[in-house]
Order: sequence, then C-alpha cells, then structure tokens
Amino acid sequence: MTEDYVSGLRIARLRGLLSDANATFSKFEAELTGLRAKLATADATIAKLPKTADGVPVVPGIIVWPLHELEDELGGEIRMGLYDRNTGDVELDGDTAAFSTCYSTQAAAEAARTEGSDGATPHG
Repeated sequence: MTEDYVSGLRIARLRGLLSDANATFSKFEAELTGLRAKLATADATIAKLPKTADGVPVVPGIIVWPLHELEDELGGEIRMGLYDRNTGDVELDGDTAAFSTCYSTQAAAEAARTEGSDGATPHG
C-alpha cells in the first residue's frame, strides 16, 4: 500500500465519521428545537398564573402564608393557608384572603412583616 492510498483511506474514514456526527447533531438540534418550543409554551402558561406577593405562581393545593397574622376562633395564630382554585382565595381556617397578599414561604411572610410591608415583595 502506498502512502497516498493509506491517506485516502483515512480521509474517507474521517469523512464518514464527520457525516455520522452531522447526522447526530441534526437529530439533537431538532430535539432541542422541540424542547425550546415546549419550554416557551410552559413559560407562557406559568406567566398567566396568579402570583403570591413574592411572585411565586399559585397552583391548586399550594400552601401559602398570610402577610398579616390572623387568629382562629380559639385565639391561636393562623400561620398558613391553602389556595382554593374554585374561589380564587386562600382558605385560612374559615377566613379567606387574596393570594396576592400571601407569601410562598413562612420566611418570606415573616420578612415582609418585619419590614412592615404592605404586600410588596420583601427584599432578599
């Protein structure tokens, strides 16, 4: 075998590998395009959801914490509530509150109370 023949075989093999790599890249590129479209759809759906005072999307069953401390019938503190998708309110042991005045975590609600917030997002 001559050196030119061996070089030609190597070049042909490299071209085959490059062709395979391009096909694989095209497959993943198409898959990535599909995933980006799904992500854009999900982002648009999330953008339409109501948000808590600290900007977290409200979904059925989310547990939230009210900005203002509330008391139940026995004088105990109501510390969290459950979002009711049927009414659009947060059920707080018989009372209701707008989800936009509630926070996604107890820490966020306490921080907002500490800052004397009127429902604005706490600074973190």
